[in-house]
Amino acid sequence: MDPFSYFGLLLTTWGKLWLAPFKNLDMLWIILPIYFVWIFTEIYQEKKGTSLGNAISNGMVALWIGADWSRVTIRFLDAGEIALDWMFFAKVGGAVFFIMYGLVIIVSGIQVKKITKYIGRIREVSYLAIMFTPIIYGAVAPTVEAILAILVLFPIFYILIEVIDKYTPNPKTYDESDMPDVGKDMPDFKDLDKGLAEPAMPQMPAQMPQMPGGNLRI
Repeated sequence: MDPFSYFGLLLTTWGKLWLAPFKNLDMLWIILPIYFVWIFTEIYQEKKGTSLGNAISNGMVALWIGADWSRVTIRFLDAGEIALDWMFFAKVGGAVFFIMYGLVIIVSGIQVKKITKYIGRIREVSYLAIMFTPIIYGAVAPTVEAILAILVLFPIFYILIEVIDKYTPNPKTYDESDMPDVGKDMPDFKDLDKGLAEPAMPQMPAQMPQMPGGNLRI
């Protein structure tokens, strides 16, 4: 097969991976939230970069996807849909890998490591989840072409999203930094405690004044 035909085969396989969740409601149940999280995070958060807190949240997404892959693989084994062969162990290995990937993102984010902003972007997490979920669910065969399509076409996916981010207007939420800080003029709680302190009671004189006629005898 000539290179152009083979590249066309990779594109066709890649397209099947994208479309597979929409033909399986069980798979769509786990993939649809990933789409929503990816789109909203891409637009409203990561157009200006990935923060550590955002990356940690993305790590939780990867952790959840890996757990779902493990659940589905074991369920297929119990139902007799797959055998206890190399395919089963490959899928379990992929699930464990994705769980570890999520844990690495979370731990490195807590430790404030710069690499977290690169390995924990929602774009990478979502791409891997969307691409490998059809293989884990058995909707697309784990062929060499499927793996190559995921790897070779990733740069095209990445550049395409970069172009879209560049030429689409920023949402109004990014103007929040230009808004005045409402809380900066709030009084300090220490000063507030001083202002709420109980007023001192006036002291009584040491000797009470005598009333007129105090020495009057009856």
